[in-house]
Order: sequence, then structure tokens, then C-alpha cells
Amino acid sequence: MRKALAIAVAVVAAATLFSLGTAYAEEPDRPKDKKDRPEVVAIAIGLLNEADGDKAIVDFRAAKGDERTGGNLRFYSREHGYYNGAVRRLTVEDGIVKAAGGGGLWRPDGTRTRVRFTAEFSVESKLVAIKVQGREGYEYTMEGKLDPGFIRAGAPPEREKEQQRPDRPKAREPRAAR
Repeated sequence: MRKALAIAVAVVAAATLFSLGTAYAEEPDRPKDKKDRPEVVAIAIGLLNEADGDKAIVDFRAAKGDERTGGNLRFYSREHGYYNGAVRRLTVEDGIVKAAGGGGLWRPDGTRTRVRFTAEFSVESKLVAIKVQGREGYEYTMEGKLDPGFIRAGAPPEREKEQQRPDRPKAREPRAAR
């Protein structure tokens, strides 16, 4: 019994020491107080009205920093289905947002297909073009105006110190026993 108890205590102690040593590993080349701030952000949300009368709900949000680009494009169309995918490339020049990425498309018949997309959004005219390509020649393009909706793109605004969230309050001291 003592031997089994000693082995159990040794295993628990070793696991605890191992987890403490690896739980909070820091990135060696990034200072603790430096947070990634995106250089460019882009948002487009609204109803895409195509010339043939088809409509699609579009939700696009993306940001590009020094080293990474991230974000999401979602849309729903009765004709094409529901798409949800990651943004991998993003550029904003002269009021034109260009993005590319990939993800999963749920077709109206319920089947799922992996696809790639390229998208172009015009901030001023609210014109949108989303081209989707899949395997075996599966391809279509949705083009039209985002109305109602909005498109914003550019450098994120600077925030004043007062606008930022305050630090989390520290845990309260335990109450003294009565």
C-alpha cells in the first residue's frame, strides 16, 4: 500500500512540475508590453444585390499587421449556399479592398465543398465581386452592390488612453473570519 501511494505521489509531483515548466512559455523575440496592432482593417457588411435579382448576405472582416493577415468572409445565398472561410491575403489601395482565402461552402443541397475565394470591395461605390473556385471546375462569381450595407477600410484609428479598457481589477482580499 505504501509503495503504491509513493508511486502515485511521485507521478502527481512530476506532472505538476512538468506543467509548471511549460504552461507560460513566452515568445523570446517579442516584448511583453508590445501588442500587435493592425496596419490595415477592412469591414463590409450588408445585402449584396446582383443584377439578375439574386441576393446574398455578406459579412467580411479582416486585418493585416506586420507579419500576419487574418479575418473572415461569410455569405449566405439561396442559389449558392452558406460560405464561411478565412482571409489569407488583404490589400487596400485607393478605396479598393482586395482579399483572398479559403474555407467551406455548404451548398443548398447540404453537401460541403472546400473552396477558395477572391473578393473585391469598393468603399466609395459599394460594388462587390466575390469569385469562388472549387475542385473539378466548380466556379461562380457574385457581383453587385452592397445595399443596404457599408464598407470601411484603412488604418485603424488611434485610441486615447481613456478609451481603452481599464486593467482588470485584482482579486479581493478574503474576508476575515468572524
